[in-house]
Amino acid sequence: MKIQHQHLGGYLYPHDILTQKWQVILVNFIVGLPKTRFHHEFILVIVDKLTKVAHFILANTIDDASTVANKFTHYIFKLHGFPEVIISYRDSKFPSIF
Repeated sequence: MKIQHQHLGGYLYPHDILTQKWQVILVNFIVGLPKTRFHHEFILVIVDKLTKVAHFILANTIDDASTVANKFTHYIFKLHGFPEVIISYRDSKFPSIF
């Protein structure tokens, strides 16, 4: 008979059910791409969590959080409004500055 050496798992908390498009978005970057003729080296990817619709925005490595926020305003906020939740897999400093 084998003995269980693992701790019991915690309670599962389900996510809230989304009711509106562009209410919760995911922000991530695709990096390590070759330079284009306009010197873009990575792509900012913004995905709606409900509909899985994505926007791909060209960006440079020298772009800081304020520049990325300006691009977000120009491409996303103008079309869909400001989301309630922004989920980013970057360092915690990036979303706070963003």
